[in-house]
Amino acid sequence: MKKIYLHIGPHKTGTTFLQKIFQDNIELLRENDIDYLEFGKQYLGHHEMAAFLNQKKYEKDEIKSAIDKSLFNKILISSENFDALHPYALEFLKAELREFDVEILVSYRTPTARLYSWWQEEVKHGDTRTYAEYITPHYSKPYASHVLNINNCVKLYADNFGEASIRFFDYEWCIENGGVFDAFIQYLRLEGEFKISAERVNNGLSVTDVEIIRTLNSLAREKGELDVFNVRDAYLKKWNRKHIVNIEIQTIQQEYAKSIFVGNSFIDKILKKALLDIYQPNFVTGISSNYKEKSILMPESTWISDPIASEKITYVYNEIMG
Repeated sequence: MKKIYLHIGPHKTGTTFLQKIFQDNIELLRENDIDYLEFGKQYLGHHEMAAFLNQKKYEKDEIKSAIDKSLFNKILISSENFDALHPYALEFLKAELREFDVEILVSYRTPTARLYSWWQEEVKHGDTRTYAEYITPHYSKPYASHVLNINNCVKLYADNFGEASIRFFDYEWCIENGGVFDAFIQYLRLEGEFKISAERVNNGLSVTDVEIIRTLNSLAREKGELDVFNVRDAYLKKWNRKHIVNIEIQTIQQEYAKSIFVGNSFIDKILKKALLDIYQPNFVTGISSNYKEKSILMPESTWISDPIASEKITYVYNEIMG
């Protein structure tokens, strides 16, 4: 019986980094009898598979057939978008994998830290909400939040594949003990020298850059020119972020900045406890007991009302979108 490693992310837990390594080392994975399946792949991961499952584009046994054709005994499938499969898509996937031994690989990251990273990602994809606006609905109902409470996603997989199929990696523990990929190497028992590119993928941005992109998104939306991540792409590709204008904007932002804290909240503690009450035996790494608080200087939304800030943002917009 073939073994299926279904890596479901979620978002903001190093998934793109892992997928880049998987893609760059396909032959070495095969030497370890693991096939990083070509079927359903888009860019570095199996994002097409996740999308097609949600869109009901697959015929019965289409995924199963692709796995059967593989010459290897272990199959690795990875997409952070598997964390957003509809229930009917999961039921279909369960049927496709019915003849295989399935393990669900999922990373657990401190909820409020992940939420902050997810806000940045949303802004990079065109969102115009301030951090305060973004987190309010999540903080008001943390158990219902798809970002804060990973158990909502994991329960759907446990219901379909069984609780015993779930394998948790503690993201913070991995970072403190050699990195996320090292944890995967140990769990998958991979041998050989893996090539790890120095090129960063899905880079994080400074608070200054995120706030500039967010306000540029707002300006583009007002002009009817916002198209998902077109503003972000134009800003990162056409604008020198070391420009004196950015320094001036950052100075203004700092005048309006207040510290926010992520990583050591009551929400983090109650959600992790709720998860461990069910899944502590399913962790294949150590479990971090540290709730490291991170302080971030976040400008209040009123920074853009500063006349000079408004003038500078308009200048940047005209330079990159004109």
